[in-house]
Amino acid sequence: MGKALTVVIVAVIAAVIGLFIYLPQLSNDPSSTNRVSSGTTETCRACHESIYQSYIKTGHFLTSQPAVRSTVLGSFDEGRNVVQSQIPALSFKAEARQEGLFQITTYAKEKTFTYTRPFDVIVGSGERAQSYLFWEGEKLFQLPTTYVTTKDDWIISPGYDTWVDDWERLPNKNLALFYQRPIGGRCLECHASAITPTTTPIGFTFRPETLEFGISCEKCHGPGADHIAFHQENPDQEEGAKIVNPADLSRSQQLSSCALCHAGQGVAVTPPLTFRPGDEIAAHRYYSKEEKKKLTVHGGQVPFLEESHCFLESETMTCSTCHNVHEDQTDQIELFSKKCLDCHQSSHADKPELATSTRCTDCHMPNQQATNLTMFHNQDLFFLSMANHRIGIFKEQ
Repeated sequence: MGKALTVVIVAVIAAVIGLFIYLPQLSNDPSSTNRVSSGTTETCRACHESIYQSYIKTGHFLTSQPAVRSTVLGSFDEGRNVVQSQIPALSFKAEARQEGLFQITTYAKEKTFTYTRPFDVIVGSGERAQSYLFWEGEKLFQLPTTYVTTKDDWIISPGYDTWVDDWERLPNKNLALFYQRPIGGRCLECHASAITPTTTPIGFTFRPETLEFGISCEKCHGPGADHIAFHQENPDQEEGAKIVNPADLSRSQQLSSCALCHAGQGVAVTPPLTFRPGDEIAAHRYYSKEEKKKLTVHGGQVPFLEESHCFLESETMTCSTCHNVHEDQTDQIELFSKKCLDCHQSSHADKPELATSTRCTDCHMPNQQATNLTMFHNQDLFFLSMANHRIGIFKEQ
């Protein structure tokens, strides 16, 4: 029993690498949804109202939120709130109660056993999926079900399918074992703006009250206290002072800020949560050649871009050449095609219909499956898809 359980727990901890994950315990009272009232993004609003109003709709800002009924996309309605595992007797249910939102795991064979934990934190904007976390003291753990937008349904969280198989072989089927996937600093540095660890080196314990949800302004612009103080004392100063303007950084520094979360897991050179705007990613993360070649749910985009002809033939191209992080640009294919045509007006001279195309990305940046993350819906295997940023000719016309 001891050896089998140890093997399973080690497998679970290994599976956490590369998953959607993250953060603190708040009330399920709907008033908790006003989560920006004490955050740095709200602080910036006073002087940057228009940017604020557009930014709070973006996937970056919504990459983590308190879990309340209005923010959890999965259904709590009877008939739509249960995920049946590959074990007939084992199921997972999302339940909304007066005191909050809960996940209940049930194993009903000769006897019925249940195990319940709350929905505390949402991870993922919902563009593709939402995963959910709960607090136990100073530690965060992932709940074993995930909501997938393309299926409009709950599934067993990625990696838990093999966990279920291993669990079935255990002589003591303790349901608590499904709630021991820990969330660490590497997850939180991309799905939160800030959190204070309680141990050094940074591990898996944090002060819940210090969690700042989503990606705030300071994540890309650096600490803002001096900037705010300066402009309060100098209200006529229009040019931003004592703050990082990404446009003033070198090309490599700009790409590094994006690479922290869009280049893959990497191998730590420094502890998580220590990267600051203006740093070089190479000082914090090492990415192997093998990882740079993989399109994954958490990476590949920046390394792929750096290999593209568009990038190599330009001295200035960065992620922000095409992406405005202050705006929600989800599925705006025509917008990105216009970006292509800014540099490629003479392309497809022999095919005028392509020279003015509104769907350049269909052929040159197609959506492809990220096969590193296996997912099952009603026992059928599927993968999430994302645009391949290795801009090239993927499909001849």
